Amino acid sequence: MLKINVSGINETAAYLEALAKGELRFGIAKGLTSLANGIREKVKEELPHRFTLRTRWWDRGPHSIKTEKATKQNLTSKVFTTAPWMQMQEEGGTKLPTKSRRLALPMADVRRTKRDLVQKSQKPRALTKAFLVHTKTGHDFLAVRIGRGKRSTMKLMWLLERSVNIKKRFGFHETAQLVVDRVGLTHIEEGIKYALETSKR
Repeated sequence: MLKINVSGINETAAYLEALAKGELRFGIAKGLTSLANGIREKVKEELPHRFTLRTRWWDRGPHSIKTEKATKQNLTSKVFTTAPWMQMQEEGGTKLPTKSRRLALPMADVRRTKRDLVQKSQKPRALTKAFLVHTKTGHDFLAVRIGRGKRSTMKLMWLLERSVNIKKRFGFHETAQLVVDRVGLTHIEEGIKYALETSKR
C-alpha cells in the first residue's frame, strides 16, 4: 500500500485549544482532511501526464486513490492507494514473473479494444496455435502464423522476458510534498479559522 500521513503538532494544538474552547483540534482536523483531499486531487490530475490510462482504477473501485479524514482524537489524515502494481511505479525496480517463468510483453500486432486493452483472444494463453521463436539476438517471442501455404505470414505477438526494469514515475510522494509546501499551511489556517468562527462561545 502506498500511503502518506499528514500530522498536526499536538503541543500547538494543546496551547490554542484553551483559547478555542476545545474547537481548535476540530479545526486542525478539518484543515488536515482538506489538505489530504487536495493532495488526492493533485495526484489524480498528474496521472494522465505520467501514464497511459486505459481504465479508471484510480478514480473508482477498490484500488482507487482515497483519503482518510483526520479527527479531533487523531490529528492525522491519509492519502493512499492499495493498487499493488503502483508500488513499483513509485519506487522503481525489477519486475519478475509471478505465475510463469517469463513476462509477456505485447507487440504491435496484438489486437486491442477501443480502450486500448488487450483482447482476451489475444492473450498468450488464448493463442492455442502459437509457437516459440528464438532470434539470433537472444530474444524469445510467442508467434502465430496467419494464412496458409506460401502466402502465410508470421506475426510476433509477445516478447518473453525473464525480468523488466521499471523506472519510477508515479511521483506519489513527490506530488504530495509539493502540495504540502505550497498550500499546506493555508489549509490548516482555514480549518482553524472555521473552527473559531463557528465555536459556541
